[in-house]
Amino acid sequence: MTDQEPIFRAEAVEASKRRIGAPVRPVGLSSWALTLFMAALVIAVAMFVSLVKFARVESISGSLEPVAGAARVTAPRSALVTAVHVVEGQEITADAPLFTLGSDAVVEGGTPLGRILEGVSENQAIALQTQGEAMRTAHLRQAEELRARGSGFSQRLKRLSGDLELARQRLALNEATLASYQELRQRGYASEIRYRSQQAAVLDDQRVVSSIAGEIDSTRTALAENEATLQRLEAEARQSLAGLDNSLALLEERRATAAAQMAVIVPAPKGGRVTLQAREGSSIAEGGALAIILPPGAKLKAQLWAPSRAAGFMQIGDEVRLRYDAFPYERFGAAHGRIIAIASAPTNPRDLPLAMEATEGLYRVDVELEEQVVRAYERDWPLAVGSRVTADVVLESRSLLSWVVDPLRAVKNRQM
Repeated sequence: MTDQEPIFRAEAVEASKRRIGAPVRPVGLSSWALTLFMAALVIAVAMFVSLVKFARVESISGSLEPVAGAARVTAPRSALVTAVHVVEGQEITADAPLFTLGSDAVVEGGTPLGRILEGVSENQAIALQTQGEAMRTAHLRQAEELRARGSGFSQRLKRLSGDLELARQRLALNEATLASYQELRQRGYASEIRYRSQQAAVLDDQRVVSSIAGEIDSTRTALAENEATLQRLEAEARQSLAGLDNSLALLEERRATAAAQMAVIVPAPKGGRVTLQAREGSSIAEGGALAIILPPGAKLKAQLWAPSRAAGFMQIGDEVRLRYDAFPYERFGAAHGRIIAIASAPTNPRDLPLAMEATEGLYRVDVELEEQVVRAYERDWPLAVGSRVTADVVLESRSLLSWVVDPLRAVKNRQM
């Protein structure tokens, strides 16, 4: 038993015998260093929580659009782009041919529908022209007959007028002779028979004058009726020819439509630099974009579409970081811009110029570009109209303490 080691140290046994306990040893340097480190750590964490800012960033999509002065060329109808007469970035003048649009509709046998319509319209045009020539010839002949008849009536009227004048002169002479016979009969120098004979001659002359006057009236009536018939014929001819001209005009319209079914050339509305939106062989709907023409010196802007959760925090003048889909930011970096306009009302998703999946109305945000080119690999890469772009917008910046405390404040405000 005496060889076994004690369970407790001798110092501990000695200290337990003392009533006032063991003396406190002074703190060493390592303890002070640990205390200072912990205090500094607490102060650093407090400063980090209260001072370090965390930003809420929203990524929104859009495209590059001209600022002003650009002309958008659209398809007049649904068609197939059969030819492109310009190249990307080419400088053109107004009315220069840009595209040829055609139709890919064919009937049984492989004949294009436009060619069939054109042939039918051509045959109808020939038939209408032949009908028009026949109507004009018939009108000319009828008009010549009526004019000849009117000329005959005029000549007859002239002759009757001369005969009437002669008959009146003869009547005047016979009336004067009758007056003389009457005076001689009263004196007894002329017989009653001679007087009665002269009186009959006067009556005959009066009858002739009346007959000639009646023929003159009849001739004038016939002449007026002939003139009215001629005018009616000319009016009917004009109406008929106008109907033919209208039919020809409608036929020309159908022929133009048929020609458009085969090919129609879309010209440039103004001069400038061309940015193509359609390629040869592609089908395009009516009103679809074919190209955009930028005048010399035209600038581009980023047109973004932001949801309501982001539009409310944006302000004019905010900085925006832009990433172009055509120039991956991993290789070309990001561009910068500044917000210059924010729409006050949202745009319906169906009316958006871009194919975007949206369940709510989006607000249009215009961003002024810091540079109109992308600088990389010791050269300037031009930006194209319509290129897709993604923008990172800083909506708000708060400290970590605010992120923790704000929900508690919101709960308190709701309870109040």
